[in-house]
Amino acid sequence: MKKASLFVGCTVPVRGTNYEQSFREVAKRLQIDLTDLSGFSCCGFPTHSIHRITALALSARNLALSSQSSLLSMITLCNACTEN
Repeated sequence: MKKASLFVGCTVPVRGTNYEQSFREVAKRLQIDLTDLSGFSCCGFPTHSIHRITALALSARNLALSSQSSLLSMITLCNACTEN
């Protein structure tokens, strides 16, 4: 079974709960064991146009949290999160 952390960002839990639920079901069928890591924050996309360094720091922080786990993959559901 493949293992990955799931990064839902700040939009999916609020505006895309059905999307998240359906993805979790698809992941089960694909035999992907998803782990929700605590401490994730916004990906930084909303602050990108205001302060690029802050946006990069938020993204780097989330990547650092994921890399501290034993998981080698992180899955994002939002295209802005994926881009960042």
